[in-house]
Amino acid sequence: MTQFPAYAESAFAKDHKRFSHVSKYALNDYRHTVEDSIRDILEKDFGFSISYFWTDLRMFFGYAAAVVGLGGALYGHLNGFAQTREIVAASVLAYFALSTLMTVIAMVFEGAKLASATYRDPLGREAPFKVDVTTYVDDATGHNLVVELEASQGARKGVVRTARSFGQYFAESGRLAASEVYEDMAEWITELKSQLSNE
Repeated sequence: MTQFPAYAESAFAKDHKRFSHVSKYALNDYRHTVEDSIRDILEKDFGFSISYFWTDLRMFFGYAAAVVGLGGALYGHLNGFAQTREIVAASVLAYFALSTLMTVIAMVFEGAKLASATYRDPLGREAPFKVDVTTYVDDATGHNLVVELEASQGARKGVVRTARSFGQYFAESGRLAASEVYEDMAEWITELKSQLSNE
């Protein structure tokens, strides 16, 4: 993995302005803005590709549930319930089954995971460097965002876990302190690379 661009030359320095001001005490907005920033930095500046497999699968089941539910309801409406009750009942059961699959994916496979990202060396000299990023708000303080990065490269593994207050990433006005987020991400990825090279 090559050196990361300095913040001033990064794509994120130009792109972060799309994030609007966050209202004071809107902790979810603070969290989502930082999470979107982390994904952007990984993908656009650090050269990682982010996997959306579970999100895509969950969306597929969601659309399928909607089509099955609406299709069954429309069929029953157009042809009369007496003649179509078995099909309507089957569509209701299929709808609940697909909705259950969506819930299982969201709770078990996605959970608090923000991103699964992989960096592949363009020259093929190194094994792929995989990072799973998880975030959550610390319930004890309510004002700290806990970021956990788990990395693997071949059989080697590394973990960085840190907590940052929202005040470190946002000005009093609610504007994102983009350079802070960028520099922290560069530091965390560098630490993970160091852990993996020392094993």
